Amino acid sequence: MRKLRFNFVSVEIRVYKLDYCHYAKDDVKDFTVIKTRLVWTGQLGVEYLPAWLLGQVCIRIHDKINRYYLSWDCDDMKNDKLTISVIGVGNMGSAIVKGLVRSSVTIPENIRIFDPDASKMATLQSELGVVISDSIKAAVGGPERVILIAVKPQIINGVLDSMAGLVQSNTVVISIAAGISTTQLLERLGNDKRVIRAMPNAAAMIGHSATAICKAGMADDKDVEVATGLFNAVGSTVYVDEKNINAVTALSGSGPGYLFVIMEAMTDAGVLMGLPRDVARELTVHTVYGSACMAQQGKSFSDLKDMITSPGGTTIHGLKVMERAGVRGVLMETVAAAAYRADELSK
Repeated sequence: MRKLRFNFVSVEIRVYKLDYCHYAKDDVKDFTVIKTRLVWTGQLGVEYLPAWLLGQVCIRIHDKINRYYLSWDCDDMKNDKLTISVIGVGNMGSAIVKGLVRSSVTIPENIRIFDPDASKMATLQSELGVVISDSIKAAVGGPERVILIAVKPQIINGVLDSMAGLVQSNTVVISIAAGISTTQLLERLGNDKRVIRAMPNAAAMIGHSATAICKAGMADDKDVEVATGLFNAVGSTVYVDEKNINAVTALSGSGPGYLFVIMEAMTDAGVLMGLPRDVARELTVHTVYGSACMAQQGKSFSDLKDMITSPGGTTIHGLKVMERAGVRGVLMETVAAAAYRADELSK
């Protein structure tokens, strides 16, 4: 084993307990941590360190009852990790923080959080070991590479006003507040600031968000790269022009809501045909999940549909009913109505 010599490197070791894990079968992520709890941390001084242990390493340890994972990192490596302040650690903010740590985009010590609800901050600190701030000014007053604003649109102006004059020139400000344009952000922060607007969706809470981002102000391609890496920690990310962000809100932002209605209807149909509800639900969930995995392979939806549809078979008879009911048009009008509403809210 190749070893590298250091002048007595300090290594911080952390042990987390996983209270629940979701294991995906064919996904790029081999597991999703739903909840973790920091159970032990300590320092270890070493003079020799195997090369493959450089940076942050994560090892999962299982026994018959509990799941744990052990992670460590070198002081010399901390400066290479993303530094980020997160304002608002509700469902979305905390999901992003967990994703950043889980995917090793950064380490807990490089994440500073603030939320008016102290219990939310305490929970996240207990689970991950992130740093708590007692005010917005304390959270954003340092040399953070990224400031993530994850608050409701109704209170974002107050947050931006509290940040005024504190944002460094090389810091990129990322907002996930729905309906708040980059123009509004720059009016409060200054036109010389680096701003990214993002629209993730609820699936970020389990590491499968579909997120769209756009840039404004002095933000450059490097800032877009940083933001993309951040949101890739909780799913997949695409870049769009801001003029299309409300279409994103209507399609992927609201999309899970439409799909849950469709899934509920499919489950009810199974019950109507005599299946127990739990069986119908299980079949529906895995049918949708499996179909999404098939679509990820790159074939067109039309080709995939044709793979399932045999001449004179059950599928084509079901599709005939859908066409007669105008399901395609209804879904298109659904997304369009949501986009129109997003336009109204952003004015």
